[in-house]
Amino acid sequence: MRVSEPHKHTWIDPKGRPKHAYRISYIGAAGKRVRKQFPTKAEAKQRQIELIRAGLPKGPVSMAALTISEAIDMWLVECETKTRERDPLEPATIKRYRGVAENHIRPAIGALKVADFTGQDAEDFIDLMVLKMSRAQAQKVLDAARGAFRMPCKRAERLNPFSGVKVGKAKRDLFIRSVPTSAEVAAMLDAADELAVLKSMPQVMQAWCRYRPLVYVLAATGARMSELRGLPWPNILFDQSAILIGQRADENGILGPPKSAAGTRKIHVPARVMEILKEWQKHCPPTRPDIRAAQADNWKPVRSLVFPTGTGRPERLENIARRGWVPLMKMAGMFDPIAEASRFDRHSLRHHRASLLVDSGATIKEVQHELGHESIEITLKIYASLWDNQKDREKRIIRAEQLAAQIDSLRKSVQGEAPTQPEDQVEPARRAGAQG
Repeated sequence: MRVSEPHKHTWIDPKGRPKHAYRISYIGAAGKRVRKQFPTKAEAKQRQIELIRAGLPKGPVSMAALTISEAIDMWLVECETKTRERDPLEPATIKRYRGVAENHIRPAIGALKVADFTGQDAEDFIDLMVLKMSRAQAQKVLDAARGAFRMPCKRAERLNPFSGVKVGKAKRDLFIRSVPTSAEVAAMLDAADELAVLKSMPQVMQAWCRYRPLVYVLAATGARMSELRGLPWPNILFDQSAILIGQRADENGILGPPKSAAGTRKIHVPARVMEILKEWQKHCPPTRPDIRAAQADNWKPVRSLVFPTGTGRPERLENIARRGWVPLMKMAGMFDPIAEASRFDRHSLRHHRASLLVDSGATIKEVQHELGHESIEITLKIYASLWDNQKDREKRIIRAEQLAAQIDSLRKSVQGEAPTQPEDQVEPARRAGAQG
C-alpha cells in the first residue's frame, strides 16, 4: 500500500485561530483516496508505518505477486524500524534512500514484479543509471536497489539479482585526488590562526574563536564532523591528552550515539591541541539544556557541547561550510574564485589523518579503530590505495639504494678500487665465505 509521507496542514478555524495537524493519505479498499490527520508528526508517522505493514505480503507464496514498488515500501519501513539486528537508520540516511528510490528506482522498474526480475535485468538497469548520472550516484542507486530486494528475496529463498552487480570507478575518481599534503594541512592551521585574530573583521574573528579549535581537533583526530558537533566537554580528557568519541549530532541537531559500536573510541591528540581547547573552554557558550536527543539503549546524552553556537545549540553543517570552511580555504589560498569551489572539502582532513596513520606503519585494524569504521571492509574500500602507495614508495626507495650501490661499484672498479657490493648482498656473501 502506498501511503504518503506525513505533511503539515494548516488552516484557520471558525473563530479565526490558526490550527495545524499532520496528514497522511492513501487509496482505500473502495479505490478512493483516504486522508487521516494527527496532532503530532510522530503519531502520523506511526500510523503510516502500520498501514504499510498491513498491506505487505506475509509469506513466501504471496511474494510472487509483489511489485518492486511494494518492495521499496517494505524496505523503507524496515529502515525506519528497530529490529533484532539493528536500531533505525539515521534520518539523513533514510532521506537519501527515499530520494534515490522515488527519483530513480520506482519510475524505471517500480511496476515490474520482483519474481520476474533477473540478474541480467539488474545489470541492464545499473548500466542505464551509469549512462544517466555519475558513477558515485549510480552506486547509491545500486545500494538502494540491493536493499529493496533483500527482504523479498530472503523470504522467497532466491538470490538477490543485484548481489553480483558492481559499479566500477573511473581513474579520475580514485581516492588520492582529495588528500592534502602535510604542508597543505599546516597552511590550513596557519590560516585558522590568522582568522582567529583578524581584528579588522570583528564578526569573523568572533566566529573563528570557535572554528579554530574545531579545525585543530578535526586535523588531529580525523573524527567525523557529526562527532565533533556533538562532542561534550566531559569527553575531553585533559589529564590523558586524549578525546573520547562517544556522541554525535545528526543533521537536525539531535544528539545520539555514534553511527556504530566501533564509533566509540579514544584518540590521543598533541599537547598543542589540548592547550587550544583549554583556552576555548574559558569562552565557550553554555549549552541549552533542551537540545533534543535520540532514544537509544544503554546511552544517555551529555548536554555540554564543546562547539555549540552562540545560542548553545549544535552547529549546523551549512553554517560550518559557509562561515568556517570557505573562509579557511580562501585564507589558505585554496579557493578557486572563478569556479567558486574549495580545493578540499571538510573530509579531506579525515583522509589526511588516515594517510598519516598508514605512513607511520599503522595496520588496517589500527586505522579502522582510529577512524571508527564498523568493519575492515569499509576501511579498505576507502583507503586501500594508501597502503598500495606506501608499498610502492618503499619499493622505490630500496630500488634507488640498489641502483646507487651498483653505480658506486662500477665507478670504483674503473678507478682501480675494490668494488663494493650492495648492503643487502654483503651479509649473504660473508656467510657463504665462512661456510666455504
